[in-house]
Amino acid sequence: MAMMSCLTRTPCDAFFSDELACQGATSTLHTITTELLAIGKASGHPSEYISDPTQLLESYRKYHLNTAGYKPSTLLDVEAGRPFELEAILGEVVRQGKRFNVPIPTLEMMYNTLNIVQRQLVLAVVNK
Repeated sequence: MAMMSCLTRTPCDAFFSDELACQGATSTLHTITTELLAIGKASGHPSEYISDPTQLLESYRKYHLNTAGYKPSTLLDVEAGRPFELEAILGEVVRQGKRFNVPIPTLEMMYNTLNIVQRQLVLAVVNK
């Protein structure tokens, strides 16, 4: 959710509170969740930690509907023009997907796109 917030520049509840936006966001989040769970399964995590993507999204939805306006620290960093934890959060997930030969096109697209954002933030700090 944090990386999706950075990509869209919106608080987490925006993915669930706006009915029109929710249709596309839910589909994207379902794909992302499916890719994440596939990495977990391929890496040998116990099956009790790997749930149905729809159930997981529903739990996210219920949680974030009660956190109106909540912005993850990564989004706060982006908004403030600071580099954020791209490598530690999403970069590592992408590396694990590649390590276990799990196709993760949506996560890779997010990572590649956010890597451009991250690079601009780093250059802005360096060139101050």
